[in-house]
This record gives sequence, structure tokens and C-alpha cells, in this order.
Amino acid sequence: MKQTAINYVGNIHHAIRTKYIFNYFQLEHELMEHELVHTWKRMMIHGNQSFNTGRLYSAENYYEIACNLAYHMCLKGITSSNDLAPLLMSYQNLAELYFKKNQTNLALSQYQKLHEKLVEFSQRQQNSGSLLMVQNAILKIGKELFDTIKKKEISSLRSKQLMERIISM
Repeated sequence: MKQTAINYVGNIHHAIRTKYIFNYFQLEHELMEHELVHTWKRMMIHGNQSFNTGRLYSAENYYEIACNLAYHMCLKGITSSNDLAPLLMSYQNLAELYFKKNQTNLALSQYQKLHEKLVEFSQRQQNSGSLLMVQNAILKIGKELFDTIKKKEISSLRSKQLMERIISM
């Protein structure tokens, strides 16, 4: 009987300790995700400030970092369209920067990279709701790219091929 009570208390202690450790790691994971989002926001703010003040080289660096952070944020899973927003904004801002610098090929390559990432995420989705969100994002970037190409009067073969690839999804 005494041994049973000791085992029982030991099991309770182990369960409490395990729960504490689990909660600690869960909290640490949530803090890391929060820090990732916070850092992404800071990079976008600094990128936008640099862009608006003509410091395009700095803006480019900030936007590139933001693209990488946004990609890692999406890796955790896509449960709402808000999960895709940082990825879309980061790549679109970087593309706009390249358009401003008259580097059309680099701008188009950002849309291509964004499209590739979205296709990757669409292939990872397990439920139809998440898949639909990713497909809607692909359609959205296709429309925005179409509007940008039309507005900037870009008629390169690369732009046409990219549009065809995005639309064919």
C-alpha cells in the first residue's frame, strides 16, 4: 500500500513536471512565432521608410529579409488568408522596388518566386479551405501582375510566359 502511494505521488509529480515542460515549450514556440511576426513587421516598416525616402538599396535588403521571414511564417500552416498576407506583401513590395529601379526582369522574378511559393503551399494543404485560400492568392497575384504589366506597358516574352503560368493554375 505504501509503495502504491509513493508510485501514485511519483506519477502525479511526473505528470505535473511533464505538463510544465510541455507548457514551457509551447509558450517558447508561441513567443518565437510572435517574435517572427514582430520582426517581419519591423522589416516591412523599415523597408517602406527606406523606399519612401529613396534609399532603395536599404529597402531591398529589408524586403528580402521580410520575404524570408514571411515564408517561414507560412511554413507553420495556413489557416486563414491573413497567414498569406505577409508573403504577398513582402514579394510585391520587392517587385515594386525593382520596377521603380527599372529592373523589370528582377521585378518579374519576384512574382515568379511568389507564385512558386504559393504553388508549393497549395500542394501541402490538407483541407479544401486552406487550398482555396492559396488558390485565391494565386489568382490575386495574377490579376495584380496583369494590371502592373498593362500599366507599365511591359510586353516582354518573359512577362507573357509568367502570366500564362500563373493563370494556368
